[in-house]
Amino acid sequence: MTGLKAKVENLWYHYKFRIILGLFLLFALCVLLYSCITKPTADLQVFYVTGNSPVYQEQLDVLVSALTHYAEDVDGNNRVEISLKHYYIGDGTSTNELITNNRSQLMTSLQAGYCMLVIADETGMQYLNSSGILDDLTEIVPETALDGRGWKINGSGFAAEQEALEVFDHTIYFGLRVFDGTVISLNKKMQETYAVARDLLHRVASVSLPATMEEGK
Repeated sequence: MTGLKAKVENLWYHYKFRIILGLFLLFALCVLLYSCITKPTADLQVFYVTGNSPVYQEQLDVLVSALTHYAEDVDGNNRVEISLKHYYIGDGTSTNELITNNRSQLMTSLQAGYCMLVIADETGMQYLNSSGILDDLTEIVPETALDGRGWKINGSGFAAEQEALEVFDHTIYFGLRVFDGTVISLNKKMQETYAVARDLLHRVASVSLPATMEEGK
C-alpha cells in the first residue's frame, strides 16, 4: 500500500495538469452526450419558404402555435413540439451567395426526407412546384391550387379559427413533399413521418368556416 501511494503521488506530481485536463474533457463529453440523449425531439419538422415576403419572428411563432393546436404528440412525451425552419430563397433570379446556399440546403433537406410538410408564400410555392418536389394534394384537402400541389390557407376555416394568422399580409400555401414512388418511401421511419405530416395537413384543411362566414359567401 505504501508503494502504491508513492506511485500515485509521483504520478500526480508529474502529470497533475494533464490529469485535470483529461478529467475536465471527460466531464464535458459526458455532459454533451447527456444533452444529446435527453434533448427533446420535435414531433414534426416544417419548412417555411419565402421569396419576397418579409418574415418576422412573431409570424414564425404564430405559425408554430397554429400548427401545434392541430398536431399530435407523436413521441408520447405529453407535449406537442413543431420545429419550424425558415428558408429565404429570393425571387428566383438573385445570385446572392446566402440565397443560393439557402436554395441548395432547402432542396437537399427535402430530397433527403428531413421535412415532409412545407409552408410557403407565392414565390416560394412556385419555386417548390417548379422543382417537382411537391406531392399531389387532391385526395387530401378539399380545395387545391397550383395544379393540385398546394393548399391556400387564406379564407379557410383554419385561418378563421386561428385569428393570430392575420399577422400575415400575403398568400400562404401548404404543401407536402412528394412521397409515393420515391426512394424514401421504402423507409419505415419516413413512412411514419410522412403520415404525420399528411394527417396534420388534412386536419387543418378540413376545419370548417364559421357559420356566419359560410352564409356570407
